[in-house]
Amino acid sequence: IAVGTSLATIIPTSVASARAHARKGAVDTELFKLLAPGIAAGAVAGAFVATLIDGRALGSIFGFVALFVAVDLVRPRGATNANIEVRLPGRAPTSAAAGAIGFVSALMGIGGGSLTVPLLTYWGIAIHRAIGTSAALGLIIAVPAAVGYVIGGFDTANLPPGNIGYVNVFGFVLIAATTFFTAPAGTRIAHAISPRALRWAFATFLAITAIRLLSRLL
Repeated sequence: IAVGTSLATIIPTSVASARAHARKGAVDTELFKLLAPGIAAGAVAGAFVATLIDGRALGSIFGFVALFVAVDLVRPRGATNANIEVRLPGRAPTSAAAGAIGFVSALMGIGGGSLTVPLLTYWGIAIHRAIGTSAALGLIIAVPAAVGYVIGGFDTANLPPGNIGYVNVFGFVLIAATTFFTAPAGTRIAHAISPRALRWAFATFLAITAIRLLSRLL
């Protein structure tokens, strides 16, 4: 339910965030078009698999993947300015990577930023542009994945009040009402700080979240 509701809240959050990033020219539309089909397909598959496996397993997947991404974000690497050479792989590897991002994001209940941003920066995309494009791609993950969680849990017995499948309407409304308005503020902050500081802030958040979750599960 936490994962399904999280994905549902990403829908309005992604819209607000992507619009704010687009106004700053930080959404790469060509890259979005290239990644969107694979990400959507992966998200559908991930939502289907997630409804079949144990909740503790989902939590463990989130924790370990988030820790790995946090470490990767702060590892030494080359320049991060907008003039760095972009090194996109061929169409097949790119589509495969997009599918993997959609699949794992649906399992983790995230909009893909934790995975898309490190991948795009590895390919040479400046981090602010990577974050903006990732925000737009979050909608491509969240919509099919949230629908999948609704369908997957529709016949489940003993769900809490307010649930439609594995999405809790009360949680969705309360969280979405806040994030829709705070996402643009987050965008302004992201563009006001240096790429290095942004990497460390993102990595620290992921690490704390992962450690806190894993300490409850293991």
